[in-house]
Amino acid sequence: WMYWLNLSPSVGQFHVGPIYPGDKDPCENWDEGDRINKRDQVLSVLEARGRNGSIVELSFVIDWATYEQDVTGPVRELFHDPYFFCFHGVVSLVKDWLLEHANGRDVHVSYTFDRETALEASLFDQFFKTRTHFPEFLPYLGGLCFEDDEYLPGLQCADFIAWLTRRELVKPAQDNGVMRPELGRLQNAYRQPPKMRKWRSAGWKEFSNRFTTNGTRGEDGGK
Repeated sequence: WMYWLNLSPSVGQFHVGPIYPGDKDPCENWDEGDRINKRDQVLSVLEARGRNGSIVELSFVIDWATYEQDVTGPVRELFHDPYFFCFHGVVSLVKDWLLEHANGRDVHVSYTFDRETALEASLFDQFFKTRTHFPEFLPYLGGLCFEDDEYLPGLQCADFIAWLTRRELVKPAQDNGVMRPELGRLQNAYRQPPKMRKWRSAGWKEFSNRFTTNGTRGEDGGK
């Protein structure tokens, strides 16, 4: 990953926006060919890891429209950012995937997220309440930490995958209902098929009721 980022024209950190491009662009002097080449170079890293099975994609999405319309009142106070729904959704996907693929072996899953200073304390609170009230989730909630993606290339990789997957699930108008070819390349490379889910209104209502009733989230995440 860092080899390709350092290759001329170099960039110290991969951000999806500047590559496509976007705001705060560290690649402002690059032409379209430079951007496409850099995107394809780092994409080749993910393809290789997908083929050898060292990457498994488990993605969960809630769109802003659903969140703004449906998440209100006391539930909004507890889940004051859609970030929390995505976290709990991913934990449920991790549990499902390991129950299917771990073949009875002991598992211990820890999570590393990009720094979210305003949200970290609340997420830690929900994380530990889940461990306390639902011990069957302990193997899937082994640890939680936050790092700066500037120093952890794995978070840059995850951000790229998440950006592509969210667009596929939300289907913004500018994509014309067509999967981006980069995501198609990734999905074709994965040894294990990706699991991608979009939060449904019925699902979040079940989830939030169980969480607030028990002081934490429900057993199956309301999926």
